Amino acid sequence: MLAKAVEMAMGGNAQMMKFLLSRILPRERPVELALPRLDYAHDSADAMAEIVEAVASGRISPREAADLSEIISAFVRAIDITDAQMEIDALKSKLGIRPIESGA
Repeated sequence: MLAKAVEMAMGGNAQMMKFLLSRILPRERPVELALPRLDYAHDSADAMAEIVEAVASGRISPREAADLSEIISAFVRAIDITDAQMEIDALKSKLGIRPIESGA
């Protein structure tokens, strides 16, 4: 029966290809990991250490770790951009430069 399914897929049966791939490829799963709160960019070091430990102990896969690391990196960039904008606004205020109004 499996041989017939593979034969159909190899013959171009898209539905059978999709079915077989759904059985072969790993599915995403929820990852439960206690990461520290990220209030400041430097908090990401503790979060990354927890991710590395989770991979080392086999609780999560390297792919899951890479996905989590991407999320943390994006969050840190958002914190950095926000901090930089606040510093720019503070300097403008000290120099007496009014902020540019946005919107219609």
